[in-house]
Amino acid sequence: MRSHSHRPALRVLLLLVAFVIGSFAFALPSSAAARDTDGDGLPDSWEKKGKKAPGGLDIYKLGARYNHKDVFVELNYTEKIPSQKVSCSGLDILYSAFAKAPVTNRDGKKGVRLHLDAGKTCKSRSYNLGGSGRISAAKAADYQPDGCIHPSSYGLSPKRKPVFRNGIVAEDLAVCGAAGIANQNDFVVRLRGGGSDWSLVTMHELGHIFGIDHGPARGFDVMSGGAVLFGTNGTTHVVDYRRYTIASINEASLDETKGYSTGSAAGDAYLSKFYAPQSCGGQVRLVGRATGPVDWDCSGAPFWQPPYASYISSEPVSADIDGDGAITELPALPAQWPTVLKQLGNGRVGEKG
Repeated sequence: MRSHSHRPALRVLLLLVAFVIGSFAFALPSSAAARDTDGDGLPDSWEKKGKKAPGGLDIYKLGARYNHKDVFVELNYTEKIPSQKVSCSGLDILYSAFAKAPVTNRDGKKGVRLHLDAGKTCKSRSYNLGGSGRISAAKAADYQPDGCIHPSSYGLSPKRKPVFRNGIVAEDLAVCGAAGIANQNDFVVRLRGGGSDWSLVTMHELGHIFGIDHGPARGFDVMSGGAVLFGTNGTTHVVDYRRYTIASINEASLDETKGYSTGSAAGDAYLSKFYAPQSCGGQVRLVGRATGPVDWDCSGAPFWQPPYASYISSEPVSADIDGDGAITELPALPAQWPTVLKQLGNGRVGEKG
């Protein structure tokens, strides 16, 4: 009788052990299959030599590595825009912007490797990965009731969807007013001459894909309109996401002997390359260096003549430097690259389909 009294408890124990073992055995293959050493959203099993992504795409041959962050972007052009219209310099700017990303990979190398399939080969490198082509603007717009081209995977082959973002380069009117539009996976940009302006807008739209929203002019990044290099009369923008946190600033008590600050020597040295954007009479004025001194209250002429020091007050001043009609404390702006690096694999990237 004693031995029979323990059978229900023994059965429960055996069932519990079987459940735990079964759960572990089930979870192990799933975890191993999803392993992503470099955190770019592309599983290691897709990025290793001799392996392939779903659909048979060999991204190792395209340059992907499991220990270095990779981003794949295919460009497709509407009928009136051949690939030659996007310049090699414009593509090089984008490639370089990601290559200089503030991250050190598992392979010991810095940056993000941007694989641009633009259907052309340049002196710097090949931007031809065999997929870029021409698409019908009319068909790309058929899916939208407004007749405009919106972000979609139109033109991207099914086997590339788990790996590539799709960028449609369109003539200006086809985008219906916007310089560019993005969703979580893809984007559309105007040609804009195919050079540095095109690169800036393309980097901006990729920023949206990677989880960054618009920001104020004092952001010093492409999401804020681009940081303008000091001494270039507002003609040269840096195509980059914000690398450092910009400290908060109190509009009620502005020190004109100082400009914007990051709280670090390296960050301030980076900011010193740019103009300090300030609102004067509702318009953004670029006069002083970002790290100061800055004529915050706009007491100087719009097109000041040296010495600039004559417009710099030794006492705190009050000014609406962001042009929102109020005197407030402007909050700190966090660095953007950390967000980008965490979101490289969002959306459909890495999905098996």
